[in-house]
Amino acid sequence: MSQPSRSKRAAIVDAARLLFAEGGFHGVTIRQIAAEAQVSPALVIKLCMSKAGLYAEAGLSEVPITDLDLPPSQLGAAYVRRIEQRRRSGAPEPRISPSNTIRNAENPAAERERINSDWVGALAAHIEDGTEDRVHAGAIVCLLVGFAEGLRTIGVAENDAAADTLAGYYGELVQQAIDRAAGE
Repeated sequence: MSQPSRSKRAAIVDAARLLFAEGGFHGVTIRQIAAEAQVSPALVIKLCMSKAGLYAEAGLSEVPITDLDLPPSQLGAAYVRRIEQRRRSGAPEPRISPSNTIRNAENPAAERERINSDWVGALAAHIEDGTEDRVHAGAIVCLLVGFAEGLRTIGVAENDAAADTLAGYYGELVQQAIDRAAGE
């Protein structure tokens, strides 16, 4: 993706954030967002995939992805964009250092089970991972934790453009795992 597309994407997300804050998810159309960002509605869809995906990326609140009615083909990007958007806005990232949380817990085994249930269990239900050990959901959680740690703790993306590129790469990896779960 070229630099002009990144700046257009940023304009689209900024416009969406403004309009969603005023009108809510159902009170705003793609056409309104496009007009505010001074781009075509087709470009909004091309760069952001859907209104629901754009709402998730705008990051006004942590609406669960399950509440956005996203098609399965957009879940990988949505999960990853949430992490990248929290980094951009400075919001806390729950996916950072679960190993430290577990290690420092009063009862590490109970904390491990809670995190496993909250993260892997909820994700397995959302993507309909029917494998006995929820292997696809586990792989996705590992990818998301690695992405969050890389962005926040290690600082692998030196700027927003690099973070956007990395988010695209991770979105594809997460989507592959989601697609595999759907195939079983």
